[in-house]
Amino acid sequence: MKTVAQKIKDAITRKGFGTVKECAQVLGLPYELLRKVVGEDHIPKDEQLLVYAKKLGIEPKDLLFTAYHQKAPSDFKEYFEKKLIRETPAHYNKVPVLTWVQAGGFASGSDKYPYPGVAEEYVETDLQSKYLFAMRVKGDSMEPLFREGEVVIIDPEIQPQPGDYVIIKNDTEEEATFKQLKKYRGVWVMHPLNPKYEDHEMTKEMRVLGKVVRKQMDF
Repeated sequence: MKTVAQKIKDAITRKGFGTVKECAQVLGLPYELLRKVVGEDHIPKDEQLLVYAKKLGIEPKDLLFTAYHQKAPSDFKEYFEKKLIRETPAHYNKVPVLTWVQAGGFASGSDKYPYPGVAEEYVETDLQSKYLFAMRVKGDSMEPLFREGEVVIIDPEIQPQPGDYVIIKNDTEEEATFKQLKKYRGVWVMHPLNPKYEDHEMTKEMRVLGKVVRKQMDF
C-alpha cells in the first residue's frame, strides 16, 4: 500500500505541478507543511488531510484510511487490511480507477477484461453492471460539466448513442481520451464541451471503450 506522502506526490504530478512549492502556491497550501508531508513522510491531522484531498482530487476516505493504516501498530495493520479494505456492502461494487494509459492499453474492441495492470485506487458504487471501471478526469476539455480530478464511472457494455459521454481509444496514441459523442450527417464526431477546443471527426483508428454512466461527487 502506498503511503500518504506517495499518494500526495502522485496527485501533485497528476495535477501537472513541477514542484511542491509551485503546488502550494497555486492551491493556497502551507508550503512548509506540504514539504514536510511529502519529503519527510509526516502525517498531518485529519483536517489537513481532508484539505489536501479536496485540493488535489484525492478520495478523502482513501487518504484518511491510508493515514490510519500507516499510523496503526503492526498488530492492527492486518485488521485494517482485511476488515476495512476488503469488506464492502453486498449492494455496492468496488470499481477500479484506471489511468488514461491503462485504458489506452486495450488492444482491441474485445480486449476489455481483465483490466490491464493492477489498479491502485478503487471507488464504491451502487451501479451493478459487471465490467464497470472508473477514471479521473484529466485536463479541461470537458469543462464546465466535468472538471479535472473528478471521478467518472464507465460501462463498456452499453452501446453508445449520439450525445453520450464516452471514453475513446485511438490506436495510434498511448492514452485514451474523454469526449462527447456526436453524429452529423452520418459522421461520428468527438466533441469537447469546452469551447476553446475543436471537434474532431472519428477515424477508423478510433473506437469507443465505454459510456460514462455516472460522475462521483463528494458532499
